[in-house]
Amino acid sequence: MAGAGTGAQVTFGDVVVSQDGGYSAGHISGTGVNIDVSSLTISVGASATATFGNIVGLSGGAVGARTLTLLSDATATFGTVTASAISTHSIIANTGASANFGAMTSEGAVGAFAIGGVDGADVQFGAVGASGAIGAISVSGALDVTFGTITSTSIGEVNNTQQGVSGAFTIDLTGVTNAVVANLGAATNTVISGDGRDTITLTTGTTGNDIIRYATAIAANSGLDEIQGFFGGSTGLDRIELVSAGFGVSGGFRDADGVAVDSTTTLVFSTAIAAAQTIATAANVLLFSTGFASTGALATFIAAAGTTITFATADMDGSGNFLAVYTDLAGTDTYVAVIHFDSGAAAQAAMASAAGITVTNLSVIRGVSPGALVAANIDIV
Repeated sequence: MAGAGTGAQVTFGDVVVSQDGGYSAGHISGTGVNIDVSSLTISVGASATATFGNIVGLSGGAVGARTLTLLSDATATFGTVTASAISTHSIIANTGASANFGAMTSEGAVGAFAIGGVDGADVQFGAVGASGAIGAISVSGALDVTFGTITSTSIGEVNNTQQGVSGAFTIDLTGVTNAVVANLGAATNTVISGDGRDTITLTTGTTGNDIIRYATAIAANSGLDEIQGFFGGSTGLDRIELVSAGFGVSGGFRDADGVAVDSTTTLVFSTAIAAAQTIATAANVLLFSTGFASTGALATFIAAAGTTITFATADMDGSGNFLAVYTDLAGTDTYVAVIHFDSGAAAQAAMASAAGITVTNLSVIRGVSPGALVAANIDIV
C-alpha cells in the first residue's frame, strides 16, 4: 500500500498462519503524510512462515503494538519501520522458531520489548533508534536474543535475569547517551557499553558467561561504568573487551617493548607495580597494586620524577595506549583504564619521559581486587 492520504488508518485483524502454511504482507508507505498502522497480533503455526514488508515514511503516523507467537520451527520476518512513534513488542518463541525484525526508527518513542521462549529459538532485532526514549527490554526462557545498535537519549531497564543458562543475549548500547541499568542473568551475555555511566549487574556465581565490551573511546570518556557480580580469576573468566579500532588514537595499544597489541595478541599482566619498576618486554597490561585516589593521582605516579616505570628497551616512541588495572585507596575494587602516553619522535625507555600522560577509566568492578584478575579477564578484539 502506498500513497494513502493524511489521516489514513491501516488496520490489521489477528493474523493466524496454520501449520506448514505461509503468509505475506507487502510494504506500507506514506511518505510525507500521517498514516497510522494498527496493533498487530500474529500466531504462526508449526513450520509455517510469515513475512511483513517495510513500514516507511510515516511522518506523523504511529505503528501499534506487535504481538507475536511462534510455534515450533515457525519463522517470522519483518521489514524496516520508520514512523513518528512505535509501540511495544511482545514475542513468544517455541523450539526451533525464529523471528527477525528489521531496523526501527522513531521520531518519538519506542515502546518496551518483552521476549520469551525456549532453548533453540532465536529472535533478532536490527538497529533501534528513537528521538525520544526507548522502553524496557525483558528476556525470559532459554532462547537466543540479539539487538543491534540502540540509539536514544535513554532506555528502560535491560533485564534478562529470567533467561536460562542455555540462552544467549547480545545488545549494543553504543548509541545510548544516558546511563543504562542492565541486570543480567545466567545466559551467555554480551553488552556493548553506551555513552553514559552504565550500571551492569551480573549474576554472582555464574562463571564465564558475561562480556562487557567497549567499542569506542567515546564510551570510555563519557562515564565510569559500574559492574557488580563480576567473576574474576582462572575459574571465572567474565571478560572486559576493548575494540582496538574504535579507540582511534595513533599508535593504538602497546606492550612494554613498544610493539602494537591487537586482537591477535595474548594479553600478559605486568608484575604488580607499587614503586619504581622495569616492565618485562611481553607485558601489555599494567597491574598496579597500590591504591590511588583518582585518575590524576595515577597519572602523577606514572610520570613521577625519575623512572617510576621503565621499559626493558628504549623502544617507546610516538603515542599510544596501555591497558591498566588498579585500585582505589580502599583496595577492594578494580578500575579498568586506558593510559595514553605521548613520547614524541624520540624513543624512550621510561614512561616518566612521556608528555601528556592521561588515564581514562572504563569501568569499576566492585568487590574484586586487581590481584584477583587474570589476563583472560581482559581482551582486545
